[in-house]
Amino acid sequence: MSISDLNGLRLGRIGELYAKINFLKENFEVLSPEVDDRGVDLIVKHLKSKQYYKIQVKTIRKFSYIYMQKERFELAKDLFLYVCLFLNNEENPKFLLIPSLSWKNKKEKYFNDRNYVDKKSKPEWGLSINKSNYDEIIESYNFEKQVSKIKYND
Repeated sequence: MSISDLNGLRLGRIGELYAKINFLKENFEVLSPEVDDRGVDLIVKHLKSKQYYKIQVKTIRKFSYIYMQKERFELAKDLFLYVCLFLNNEENPKFLLIPSLSWKNKKEKYFNDRNYVDKKSKPEWGLSINKSNYDEIIESYNFEKQVSKIKYND
């Protein structure tokens, strides 16, 4: 069975498992909330600093647009988006860790702030990952680089 054969729930579960493994390898304790009613899939605690972080996990299998409802992804210093990205049905995904405050700064054009006034859709923070910005996103927000900032800036 390949990644393309998996339904969205199974693919998402795989992304969460990768996130858990990656944080454990970096010396974090990993906790899973029993109920995902606040847009938080994981809570991680750095074992040295004892600092807690909330993690929203998204898993995608091609270039795509990812979004989080603003009411469930309230920008904060301790909130991050973890992206597990499978491309071209690769078995080895790329991992991103994006501080939620990146949407507040909006330096890069791939961060979106959509409010949908008088529309059915709820306001959202979005991330556009495509061929033209892929290398920049991977370079700027790869998991190892971002987790090092967390570990050594506490």
